[in-house]
Amino acid sequence: MNTFTRNKKPLIAVIATAVLGLGLVGNADVLASTNSQNLGVTASVVNVCAVGGVTPVGFGTYDPIVNNATSPQPGTGTFTIKCNAKGSATLSLDNGKNSAYATGTTRAMVGTSSDYLNYDLYTSNAYTTVWNGTNTVAYGPATNGTAYTETVYGQIPSAATNTVNANAVPDSYSDTVVITATY
Repeated sequence: MNTFTRNKKPLIAVIATAVLGLGLVGNADVLASTNSQNLGVTASVVNVCAVGGVTPVGFGTYDPIVNNATSPQPGTGTFTIKCNAKGSATLSLDNGKNSAYATGTTRAMVGTSSDYLNYDLYTSNAYTTVWNGTNTVAYGPATNGTAYTETVYGQIPSAATNTVNANAVPDSYSDTVVITATY
């Protein structure tokens, strides 16, 4: 009898667990339900442009007595503009740090002895349109977001057409012009 009692309890427990388990499984189908909702996902890509890769406008040597007595001295510089795909910008150049001292041009370089040398920057090698805050260059829309090299054309007027340049003293001259991309 002792053996039978021992074996009876586990058998009853297994049967009770199986019956209760079947009941729960059977009720799980009845109690389960779902609720769905859409989750929106958003992002914005803004028009972004960057100016870089600047190479200064190099005029070389200006000679007001012989070479540039009647001929202007040309020079070029470059910079890169990069906008995201389909982005665009308007490119402008300010008049430099010494524009208040320019005579007969928009811009002036200053020498180490505080003398000035007049020059200007142009939108093309035709030297007809001074590149400034009013006369701008349009860039874009960019096709693939890669950098594009923009050329700046510079010219120092001949000594015959600019009295300041005719009286230029030997020195090293420089100026700083700000490039602005408005996008």
